[in-house]
Amino acid sequence: MHTVVTASCDLELVLVALKANATRRMKEAGCWSGKRSPWIRRGSKRYLWTDAQLGGAIAYVLYDQGESLD
Repeated sequence: MHTVVTASCDLELVLVALKANATRRMKEAGCWSGKRSPWIRRGSKRYLWTDAQLGGAIAYVLYDQGESLD
């Protein structure tokens, strides 16, 4: 899962919250039944300081993830 978000708190707190909520929703929807986490241990967290960095991150998430899983 890749996301681009804005937050006024520590990046690690945002990542933990995103993973926890996504895992809960996947379990509720029957998409994940494993006992182990579906996520990698850490996760990439980057500060985006410029419009160019933000635009690049958004383009990556929208267009550079490979084939659709649909």
